[in-house]
Amino acid sequence: MPTAFNALLMYFSMVIAQSFLARTFGAYTMQLFGGDESGRMVPILGVSLILVVFLINLSGNRLIQGVASFIAILKIVGILIFGIVGVWFTVAIAIMATAGGLLASVFAVSRMPAMLTGMKLVPHSHFGMPGSIQKHTLVYTVVLGLFLTAFFDLSRIAALGIVFYLIMDIAIHWGVIRYLREDIEASA
Repeated sequence: MPTAFNALLMYFSMVIAQSFLARTFGAYTMQLFGGDESGRMVPILGVSLILVVFLINLSGNRLIQGVASFIAILKIVGILIFGIVGVWFTVAIAIMATAGGLLASVFAVSRMPAMLTGMKLVPHSHFGMPGSIQKHTLVYTVVLGLFLTAFFDLSRIAALGIVFYLIMDIAIHWGVIRYLREDIEASA
């Protein structure tokens, strides 16, 4: 049971990090194209990015790899242009980096609960959805990320991430002290 709890804690902290990336993408994009007095565009852009990443992930590994490679090439070209031109071009590279990071994160994180279900560490319900467990966990991951991105600002998302990380860190250290202390010669 502690294993499942800690694995889910890691999963939720990773989804929080995804929403942080999505929100950061929105903030960077608004920097590039001008301010947003209403404050609505940052979450709208973040949610839009998560939805695009969701559709790419639904399409399969080949498309994910192709898009990730394309974004990587754009980042490399952008860095080369930045090195040559040297203008405030940094924001465009940051936008590509956050989009690429979110794509990779959703791909990896959405597979974690499917793996935990396969190991019989967490239960799974289809909720009437067709498809594999991995597709279901992709939907769960994206819906949670969409919620956080739409309704929490960057500071709240960061605070949530810190809390989850600290709880996970405490659990790991407790496990080391409780079960592995002599084996690895850990000092309390």
